[in-house]
Amino acid sequence: MAVTLLALLALFNQCDGVEVIGPEETAEKISRIICAKKQSLDAIFETKSRVRVRICGDMECWRRGSGRPWYIVAALVGEEEILTQPGRSLEKVDDLGGVLAHELVHLLIRKTAGRNCPRWLDEGLAQWLSGQKSPAESSRPGNRKELAALEQRLKSSRTTRDQLERDYGACRLLVKQLVERVGAKVLVRSLAGLKKIPDPLDLPVEANSLGSLLFPG
Repeated sequence: MAVTLLALLALFNQCDGVEVIGPEETAEKISRIICAKKQSLDAIFETKSRVRVRICGDMECWRRGSGRPWYIVAALVGEEEILTQPGRSLEKVDDLGGVLAHELVHLLIRKTAGRNCPRWLDEGLAQWLSGQKSPAESSRPGNRKELAALEQRLKSSRTTRDQLERDYGACRLLVKQLVERVGAKVLVRSLAGLKKIPDPLDLPVEANSLGSLLFPG
C-alpha cells in the first residue's frame, strides 16, 4: 500500500515494521526486498525491529545525509533508518538485495548491542548474514595484535578503498570461523552481552569467550 506524500514521493509499508520513502517505483521495489530480508533476519536475531529506508532524490542528499563516498550506495544513518543513493544509482547495483540486507544487519546489530560491537564483527556479520562475498583476496588476523590493527584500519578515514575491500574480506573470514564453531544464531544472540563488558574479546559465547574462539590456545 502506498500513501502519496509529495509529487513522485511515496511511503510504502508493505509489511509490519518497514517503511520505505522515495519515488514510487523504486520505493515499492525496495519495500519488497527489505520485507523479505527482514523476515529471515528477525528469526535469527529474535527481534521485531522497525526500519525506515529513505531514498535520496540526488547525490547532494546522499553526501549530506550519509557522509559516505560515491561507491557506497546505502548506509545506516540512524537507529532505525537506512539511507540510499537515488534510484538511478540503485538500478546499476548488481546485488541490491545483498546491499540492503547488509545495512539491515547493521541496524539489527545496533539494536542488539548498541554501539558496542567492534567494527570487524559488525562488518563480518553484515557480509555473512546478507550472503555477500568479498571481492578481494584476504587473510584472517592470526593474533590479537593483528585484529587490533584491522579494527583501527576499519575506523580510519585514511584507509584506501582497496585496503578496505581486503579488510572486509578478513572480517568475513573471522565471522566464518566463529559461525563454524558455534553457529550464527548463538553468535548473534550473544551480542547483547557487549553492552556489559569493556573488551569485546571477553564476550561469553556459550562456554567460551569470543577471543578463545578466534585464537584458541
